[in-house]
Amino acid sequence: LGTVESEADREKYFGSDDVDDTEESDESIVQLLIDQIEFANVIVLNKVDLLSGDDKSSIEQIKAVLQKLNPKAAIIVPDKPKFEEFDAGKIINTNLFDMEEAQESA
Repeated sequence: LGTVESEADREKYFGSDDVDDTEESDESIVQLLIDQIEFANVIVLNKVDLLSGDDKSSIEQIKAVLQKLNPKAAIIVPDKPKFEEFDAGKIINTNLFDMEEAQESA
């Protein structure tokens, strides 16, 4: 195992603009998502192309939150939507995974 990659879907972590505030949140899912971010070696911030021009500044805020949750993880923001022309080498065979470190953090 060379890499533990996690995808940070903007809508799942930070909500959709269309979400009704009265919807119940499932704490176990939220904790699972946080655990996934804390354990990952590489975090891919997905669907940033769906942000409007004014919201593009929130990418840095999202990256800051992810960095606080996992300071060691590489955070990748794809340049193009739907991973067009995405360099898979950024997430495959990175050799960033360290089993000893993972066992200590578990």
